[in-house]
Amino acid sequence: MNLDDLIDYVMTESGEFIVGDLETTQIDRHRFHLIAKRALALYGRYRPLTKRLNLIIDRSVDLSLDPSSDVPDWISRVVPVGTGGTEEATGMSAAAFVYGNALGNEGFHDTVYSRPKTRSMPWEYNAPVLSVYGPNDLYDVTAHYRRDFADVERNTDTNKVIKANLPGISYDDDLFLEMCVGYFLIALGRSRRAFTLNDLPVTMDGDQLVSEGDEKLRTVREMLQEQSSWHHAIGE
Repeated sequence: MNLDDLIDYVMTESGEFIVGDLETTQIDRHRFHLIAKRALALYGRYRPLTKRLNLIIDRSVDLSLDPSSDVPDWISRVVPVGTGGTEEATGMSAAAFVYGNALGNEGFHDTVYSRPKTRSMPWEYNAPVLSVYGPNDLYDVTAHYRRDFADVERNTDTNKVIKANLPGISYDDDLFLEMCVGYFLIALGRSRRAFTLNDLPVTMDGDQLVSEGDEKLRTVREMLQEQSSWHHAIGE
């Protein structure tokens, strides 16, 4: 999805297409980009871009040195997948999720499973370095990235945004789209409370638009909290 697609969707869903194009609302493309950027930042906390990385790790790896991927904002899972890191070979199993300092002050921790006692394989991620306290091996790493616009083009005279892409966003991301509609209605309503457009039938709906936008955002936040894994909501 790109900025033009998002503008068309929001104008249609908000009903503002009836008064003309985006500029008729007194919100230009640059201001709309700022509105959408705010929505994207919030949405990305609950539904970040997620990638699976296969990394050979010998105690630690600096992910800023990997030219094939950006540095993850956080990591939720590290699992050994090579023969040297299997539970049968090491007597250890990977922690499904550890946030912060995985070792604490005690080193390896005994964990009771259905079979005799084994030891978990702690790891920690302090960006950009991922440390694994296990054998030199191939690991399956689930990495998460905050969402942002890409391929942003600006007017050379005004430095205002005129084009941009939204990686990983499609019309299936209905909660993000509704969030954009909500923020747009709030911005539109506040502008109409401050100014009167006498030539258009939109002079008295400022408070209503703000209220409708607030309600949309409240509903979307609740749905994101209900549907998202708790460790994705970092930074909220």
